[in-house]
Amino acid sequence: MARSRSPEGLSNGPRPLDARLLASLFTLAHVLRVLTPLILVMIGLGLGVVSLGSEQTTLYRNTYSGIAAPGNATIDLPAVSPGFLQIIETTGECDLRVYPATDAQSGQFNRTGSLPSFWMTCSNRTATVGGDVRHLILLNFRTASIPYEISVFANSIRTPLGWLALPAAAFVLIGLITFLPRMMAGEVLRLREDLEQTQEKRKERK
Repeated sequence: MARSRSPEGLSNGPRPLDARLLASLFTLAHVLRVLTPLILVMIGLGLGVVSLGSEQTTLYRNTYSGIAAPGNATIDLPAVSPGFLQIIETTGECDLRVYPATDAQSGQFNRTGSLPSFWMTCSNRTATVGGDVRHLILLNFRTASIPYEISVFANSIRTPLGWLALPAAAFVLIGLITFLPRMMAGEVLRLREDLEQTQEKRKERK
């Protein structure tokens, strides 16, 4: 004759979750709701900082040497668009001036003889100028020729991770859009509680 099983040994379905486990899950969900917008903002700010990283590359490095006759001469630089130029006059007398010039300044000099306002000489043999400089005008004030040697470095600055700025802005906006309404709702609830407490205190005084 078969023995009857006790009700405790029978499985009538999934057991209900423990109350402590439920409380932990609810707490975790609440923490995630609060922290997720802040995490999104922090990720966005981090990506924004990374997107600002830049690197410098040298497009060309040329050395121009020769003998400048009395009067003026022009050195035409390569037709590229660097971020800036570094010009170093390694040799040259003080009577030899070097004028970095743009296309417009060079054209004006050829038409009117008007020189750019900035020049290099023995007192300032190194200069950093904008990438729109395309010519070097040499002006020899002597009656004799002057040997010279000029080095030109064309550098460009680029941001290879600049594309990260777009997702960075998206993360920040999503985080703020999610966080600000909750913060405002919390402030409204607090104000409401303060008003209710104030009304209750007034009623007790009466």
